[in-house]
Order: sequence, then structure tokens, then C-alpha cells
Amino acid sequence: MNDKIAEQISKTYDIDLKIARILVDKGVINLDLARATFNPVLENLLPPETLPDFKAALEKILKAVGKEEKILIWGHEDADGITSTCALMKAIEKLGGLVDYFIPAKSSDGHGLSKQGIDMAIEEGVKLIVTVDCGGGSGKEAEYALSKGVDVVVTDHHELPKELPPTPFVNPKMGGGSFPYLAGVGVAFKMAWGILRYKSGWDLYRIRKELPELFFYAYVGTIADRVPLFSENRIFLLEGEKVLSWYRHPLVKAYKNLKGEDPTPEIVISLASAGKTTGRRNLGVELYKASDEADAEIPLKEILKEIEYWTAESERLLKEAQSRIKIVRNYILLDMGEVKPRFLGFLSSRLKDKYNVPTIVLGRKDNGQVAAEVRAPYGFNSLDLLDHLSDIFIDYGGHKLASGFSMDPRQLPELVEEVELYFKEKGNSLYNFSADIILSEKDRKILEDLVKVGQLGVEIRALFKKIKLQKVKELLMGLPVVDPLGLLDLYGPQETVNLLLLSTDQGIAVEQVQLYQPSYDRNPVD
Repeated sequence: MNDKIAEQISKTYDIDLKIARILVDKGVINLDLARATFNPVLENLLPPETLPDFKAALEKILKAVGKEEKILIWGHEDADGITSTCALMKAIEKLGGLVDYFIPAKSSDGHGLSKQGIDMAIEEGVKLIVTVDCGGGSGKEAEYALSKGVDVVVTDHHELPKELPPTPFVNPKMGGGSFPYLAGVGVAFKMAWGILRYKSGWDLYRIRKELPELFFYAYVGTIADRVPLFSENRIFLLEGEKVLSWYRHPLVKAYKNLKGEDPTPEIVISLASAGKTTGRRNLGVELYKASDEADAEIPLKEILKEIEYWTAESERLLKEAQSRIKIVRNYILLDMGEVKPRFLGFLSSRLKDKYNVPTIVLGRKDNGQVAAEVRAPYGFNSLDLLDHLSDIFIDYGGHKLASGFSMDPRQLPELVEEVELYFKEKGNSLYNFSADIILSEKDRKILEDLVKVGQLGVEIRALFKKIKLQKVKELLMGLPVVDPLGLLDLYGPQETVNLLLLSTDQGIAVEQVQLYQPSYDRNPVD
């Protein structure tokens, strides 16, 4: 089936069959998604029905709205989770539904459903919990809620858990036809769209006119979560940019009142990322769902203070972390002691970028549990590592390149041993010079196609093996090439190299180059 789709994509859009197959592997699993990829306009956004379990989830939400039952949106404490929460709340509020939200604090409550949070919801009279950007791995907690008479709908986008929750489970990775790599807010946007369409007959153009903030949320959350920015995600990106050209969210007005200038898109995203939970409220949600600039100024002031503190503290912690790394092997495992979870993702990401190896940074939650963030270079599957270690975790999850876990500190010695054993058994070949396609001297057409799909947001890594640099330059002649480090001139034109390229929206980027050595033939690159 996949080969047939790839053949149709190749013929329809005049690209090499090998590139078409890579697109299928990267989530373009049907012709509708191919249309969204090669023509990312609003009318090509796939409908909510292409999400698995959409109708079952919709039925529960509309039933609760109709019976005037209280609905709780249960989110995740990051920019994607915050914007997802706001998107679904806005749609339910538009229908007159009774809706509130809860976002657990990472520092104390972790993420996903919890019995403590469910008990709180019961005390508040909640009859339906809808998770956004989380909950896929909370099957036992969902069962607990159901046993207490609280219905549950799980919407998520992370990698699938081993055991699925016993509820409607709206996750594009389950199939159905939507782009498998939607952000959490992409899933929430489609749920909101479906709610408004089934109840009030709204199409996307009416949503854009009357609830433009939904596109604003989708834009921010999609960029912040670093999902692949092509196909449906590119539609959210481009439509968000259009909406931002005329729509001024209250937070934008409030920021200008305080700072004297409009925030850049980067600042807008950072405001959501810095929105932390304090008690029962989350500053990011309060800011993003504010109805006017006066309402927005209150949480904005707190968030700006938090950003100032976080920036200074994170840079201090990064210097400390770097000073503690004496030898880098094929991974980094660093225990930062009592450092709070909100700094761990930054530290892990920066260390991964500097040393180009899988990086695990540990800290502590308020309850004493170990919290960890894992970041990995392209080609390394961090979830495979965590699956191997799952017996010692309290919970874990995420994506291949970015994941996390929590555990009892008494099991730290076992963690150290098991991580070392894993990398000894797997070796460096897990992530070094990993590529989507191996190129030859005859592949000029494929290079042209890489430029074509790169302009659409598709990132494809292509590897030349055992090729002279002069030949590479000839093949790239006339194509847009991004080589800020001058890697193509690092060695003489007659030197034989392995060369890794990446398709980008600016052209073909030169990522890595290394002199070819015969020993590589005995340990081939992926």
C-alpha cells in the first residue's frame, strides 16, 4: 500500500520515487496529506474525522455540554499544552459549555493524569475530563476516574504507550488519516473545529473570522513543540502568520503597553513556554485566554519576571553543567542534584547541541523524585533507550529526539549501570551520520527534488559515501547551498569524503563532512 502511495506521489508531483518513499515514511501516508504537503493552504487541512476516535470523543464532549455538566481540560505544562488547553476551552465556551482547566506543575505533579488531580476534579463537580497534549500513558489513572463516575477523553500526540487508555484515544499516531506528527495543539485545534462544526455549522473560514485566536494558538504551539513543519503543520504555520498580520491578541497589546513595542514571534512563544502553574492556575493559560489587554497584563507581568529569572538561572546552570563534564563518550548522563524540572530540558538540549551525543540531565521534583529530560541527535531513538529502562521508571514518554522520565532516587545506581550497558551494546552506530537516503554520482535529480521539498518544510538527510569533494561541488552547481562553516572547502577537491546533506527551506545545507577511511567499510554508516 505504501509503495502504491509513493508511486502516485512521485507521478503527481514529479519527484523521484525514492524521495516519495521517504515522504511516506515521514508521515505523508495518503494523497490528501500529499496535497497538504505540496499545496499547504487552508482548504487542504484534513477534517477532524481523520483523527482516530474523533466521533466517540466528540459525542462525549457534546453530551456534557448539552447536559450542562462541568468539563475539565487537563493539559501539559509547556507551550504546546498551554495553547492546546486554550484552543479547546475557547470552542467549548463558544457553545456555552461549563469548562475549566488544570495543568499539573512539572516540579511537583509531573505530567498526565493523576489520582490526586482526579480527586480534586471530583470535589469540583467535574463530570468529564479531556486531556490535551498528554494522557496517552495514563491508562490506570483513566480507569480510576471512570470508576469514580468521571468520564474521560484522551487527546495526545506523543509516541503510543504499550497499553492504550480505556477511553476514546485521539492520537494521530493511531492512524485515521491525519498527519501523524501533529503537535498537541494541532489535535486540539481539530477537536475544536469539529465541535464548532457539528454544533454550529462553522467552517474554517468562519473560525478564522470569529475565533482567530484558534489559529494563533495553533501557530504558537506547533512552532514551540518543534514538530516537522510540513504538510498539515505547515498549514498551521502559514495560516497563523496570515492571521497575525491583522489580528492582535490581548497579550500583544499588553506587551506593547509594558515594553513600548510589539513582541516578536519568538517572544510570543517564550511567553507560553514560561507560563508556570501556581496553585490552581497556570500563568500561560491565563495570559493566552485573556479577553482584553487589562486581563492579559496581570499574568504577563508575572511571566516577564519569571523569564528574567529563568534566563539568568539557566545560563548559570549551563556553565555549571559544562564545568562538570570532563570526558564525553558516546552519551552524557549528568545529575544536577536539586535543580528543578523546568531547567532540565534547556540544559539537556544545549549539551546535546554542543557535544552531539544523546544527553540525559537529572534533577529533582518538589516531592523528591528524580526528574529527567533526554535530548538526542537526529537518528537516535531516545524512546528505545527508555523502553529498555522502563522497569526502573515511575513514568516516561515523549518523542524519539526529546523525552523524559521520573524515578525513585534510590534506583540511581541502577540507572547509571543500565545506561552504560545500553550504549556498550548498541555502540556509536545508533546515531552517527544517520541518513534517510544514500546518494550516488547519478543523483542530480534527487538533489533538485531535495531543494523542492525543502522549500515545503520537509527535512531529508542525504548521504554521499566515498565521493570526491570536487564531484559533490559539480553535482550541487546551480542549486541553493547553505554552507556557513565552509565544510565543502574543508578538504582538497580530490579528497574522498563522506558528506551529509539536509534539505531546508533555504536550500541544501551541508551538515557534516569527514575524510573517507577504508575502515568505514567494515563499520558502515546507517
